[in-house]
Amino acid sequence: MPNEPGLQGTSAPPIDLMHMDIPLLIIGALLIATLAAFFAGVLPYPIGWIILGGAFIARLLYLRSR
Repeated sequence: MPNEPGLQGTSAPPIDLMHMDIPLLIIGALLIATLAAFFAGVLPYPIGWIILGGAFIARLLYLRSR
């Protein structure tokens, strides 16, 4: 219901494709591809997921601090 109290202003801001962080998208895509290949049985263990996960988190923290 759109007029319920306490729910006004809770919608997420629109995504602006012109200001998306390209390095974050690349790191996220590599992380998803690595984990997908692991779960599909292509890789015997998820190579680099810790490094990519750390880079993803570090980039998020960097962007939040700007």
